[in-house]
Amino acid sequence: MKVLLVEDDPRIVSFIERGLTAEGYSLLSVGDGETALYEAHRATRYDVIILDLLLPDMHGHEVCHELRQRRVRTPIIMLTALDSVDDIVRGLNKGADDYLTKPFDFDVLLARLRSLRRRSNDFQDLESPSLKLGNIELDVSARRAYLDGHEFDLTATEFRLMAVLIQHANKVLSRDKILKLVWHTEQDPLTNIVDVYIRHLRRKLDNNLGSVTIETVRGQGYMITTEFVGKASRQAKP
Repeated sequence: MKVLLVEDDPRIVSFIERGLTAEGYSLLSVGDGETALYEAHRATRYDVIILDLLLPDMHGHEVCHELRQRRVRTPIIMLTALDSVDDIVRGLNKGADDYLTKPFDFDVLLARLRSLRRRSNDFQDLESPSLKLGNIELDVSARRAYLDGHEFDLTATEFRLMAVLIQHANKVLSRDKILKLVWHTEQDPLTNIVDVYIRHLRRKLDNNLGSVTIETVRGQGYMITTEFVGKASRQAKP
């Protein structure tokens, strides 16, 4: 597993480098945002980017946003000393896939990296190389999304969430079920990470005039469908 570490604190760099190298990871560390943007585009593909927020030249949110604007889909774990829900949600809104607050236990970092690896293998056992619903198609092997045959951009987490929803099209998925299928956890320390990413998908579907709708089923969860059913007409399901 190849890791790009973006961190300017030598103590943290040394701590992470020693630990990941001992675990068999391949790691490159850089200390500023501009170098991170350059490295993320090189031919050598990284499996994950560990990104500190407080860099000397750019804020980590800016780096993350720019990477997503450039269609770099590599999963990003943000390192932050800011542990409020608002700060963390802001990072997720910029395109991060996960977060880790400082100070952190190295075993927790390893667990997050393993979780990202499991997520990347989620679709290997699918019989079909693609998933379709309405005018949306997901190319599972290439991790690319298409609407009416034209590619539209999804981050790694957005792609996984969309795939899970399409696999369960026209069925209500609870937030807990989505957490388990997409994030491989049954507990959300943020309490709203699912809602954040649902908003991301809805915004992109609306902007691209998608024919599918992600509905909120009050008290139960979310459902993706090609036919909108108003709240007044929906019957509660057990």
